[in-house]
Amino acid sequence: MNPIDIKRPATETAVPAPVPDAPGKDHDYWHALIPADQAAAFLGFVEQSLRGLRYKGGGPKFVRLSARAIRYRRIDLKAWADERMRSSTSDTGNQAA
Repeated sequence: MNPIDIKRPATETAVPAPVPDAPGKDHDYWHALIPADQAAAFLGFVEQSLRGLRYKGGGPKFVRLSARAIRYRRIDLKAWADERMRSSTSDTGNQAA
């Protein structure tokens, strides 16, 4: 039999992605405090954009360790980004209650 003709068994399933809130090794990754430059890179922003969101409000949650030491948690960045998920460009996110 040609090796190309061999098919994988139907019993193989995809491995589910790790859940951010699940305890274990991923917990440290999602809950560790990271500096603003890494947080901006995580979101695909420049650091100045995060600074502006902190000043104006409406940005992701952050931790102020001191006047100049700002940190973020990846879990908060992901939650903030997930809140902005839209299905089309006309979707404003304002749903009637």
